[in-house]
Amino acid sequence: MASVSANISFNVCLSDFSFSIYNDLHKPDNICLSPFSVAASLMLLMMGTSGLSRNQLKSVLFKNGLPTGNIDHHYKVLHDDLLRKASHTPGMQLSIANQFFVAKWQVQRLKYKFRRSARRNYGCQVALMDFGDEPYTRNKINRWIERRTGRKIKEFIPDGMLDQLTFMILTNVVYFKGQWKSQFDPKKTTQRDFWMNENKKVMTNMMWQKSTFRAGVDMDLNCKAVELPYKGDNISMVIILPNDKEGLPELEKKLTPLTFHNLVKRLKSRPTELVLPKFKIKAKIDLKAILKGLGVTEIFESLKADFSHMVRSRDQKGDLYVSDAFHESVIEVNEEGSVAAAVTSIFMLFRSARPSTFNFIADHPFLFVIRDISSGTILFLGRYSNPEITTMNKINKVSTTLSEGKLVSANRNNTTESVEGSDIKTSLENNGQILSKNEEVECCCGECSVSDINNSGPTINEEKIESPVDQ
Repeated sequence: MASVSANISFNVCLSDFSFSIYNDLHKPDNICLSPFSVAASLMLLMMGTSGLSRNQLKSVLFKNGLPTGNIDHHYKVLHDDLLRKASHTPGMQLSIANQFFVAKWQVQRLKYKFRRSARRNYGCQVALMDFGDEPYTRNKINRWIERRTGRKIKEFIPDGMLDQLTFMILTNVVYFKGQWKSQFDPKKTTQRDFWMNENKKVMTNMMWQKSTFRAGVDMDLNCKAVELPYKGDNISMVIILPNDKEGLPELEKKLTPLTFHNLVKRLKSRPTELVLPKFKIKAKIDLKAILKGLGVTEIFESLKADFSHMVRSRDQKGDLYVSDAFHESVIEVNEEGSVAAAVTSIFMLFRSARPSTFNFIADHPFLFVIRDISSGTILFLGRYSNPEITTMNKINKVSTTLSEGKLVSANRNNTTESVEGSDIKTSLENNGQILSKNEEVECCCGECSVSDINNSGPTINEEKIESPVDQ
């Protein structure tokens, strides 16, 4: 069992990462993301890396130093704690799922140590796919994501993203639904002005209630804040409202893990008149552009990426790299509570006291944070500044589009090559690793079984496998 101090350090690292990735985003009017989902995906990916590829991911995830102990075990402790508390809270739903969608003819190249550690620490399952049948496979994966996000995220993978050269899609899904401890009365929701800036205002549905909340003013950040707990008092939403109508950009510059921690710590329970807009935000983020901006570059280069702890390769450096990485999230806030969902997918290819009433009127742009109270883990983070936006924002650090993320398989000369299924199977029999008979593998296509895979070569006995990848 990890020590308490180590877990605190790990949670602080996640908080640092949350604000780091948010601050690096190009910010349109409305933003929503799940730093927890992105971090979980990157830690799972990092478990299979070595050398500079691993060090670059470490520098982004744990920029202020590594927590003591095993990183993957820290994740498991946090993951299990979040789900345990949610399961004991009536009216709250929290689900977290990790999945490898792997080309069924390539699955034997995944190292057993990597699969076992991913399953034990991240609950990650393996689903066998036929990426050559693009429409069918894309539909299968999209339906899986749709079901696990409460049907809030649909058609995540667009047409043309998959082909027979795709090796694996590493996917994390987070779904949260919580009811306010103190709910708003829908009859008191009215149309009121929301100031987008000093000169422009729009009418939008604003909820109202007068109750007791932890709230206060921060003079250093020049803002007000209020904490809205969900039933169970384990998870809350913190709304941070700049005092100036156009003060959100300046507030974002000043907000760090430390200033946010101090802000929440200073909030006092007091009678509060709260006015908050009903809102829905949906955004899709090009993580490849964001990560490159943060210094993670090697995993995206076919001749340099080092995934030697993940797959058996034909050369020392390996022939697997990340072609694309996307994150999509959605949040809805209404009188009853909040619903939020997020999915992160990484596409991998083979190269080859009785005070006066506190007024909190959120009638201009603000930040919101959904966090686990005890650990401080930030599940969702975003900004709301434009009630007129009803379509999904696509957020990139640089100007990129989905069509630019072409899936290719490159050889040593970095040229595109076509690989026939029979050639892949022959290569795997010579160089691949065979699944253990005891390992659970899910086949989404419904056309193959574990025995089909295991019968292609000798079985590796579990007792001969070494311990999981060292951290």
